[in-house]
Amino acid sequence: MADISLNVEPLERWASVIGGVALLGVALRRAPVTAALFAVGGTLLLRRGLTGHCDFYRVLGRSSVDAAAAPPRAPDPVATTSEDSFPASDPPAWTPTSSIGAPAD
Repeated sequence: MADISLNVEPLERWASVIGGVALLGVALRRAPVTAALFAVGGTLLLRRGLTGHCDFYRVLGRSSVDAAAAPPRAPDPVATTSEDSFPASDPPAWTPTSSIGAPAD
């Protein structure tokens, strides 16, 4: 089974459960075509609320879970090395010359 990480905060989960149950209740009183649409939407919201995982958030790379509760990410070695080497030990040379020679006076 795939690892499903939590990416929906608790308040949003409760709202999804309530919205999903409401949509499923409305589906019971609709015509067959609209009932199917309401039932699918209600089922998706109910699943989102009960599991705490939103596939749409995963695709967007978003999470509403508190960042402090999320596991820490490993630092990016390229970013760390770049930050450690800044400012460079030798600043760029700003001399009054160009590739075609000294400036005309």
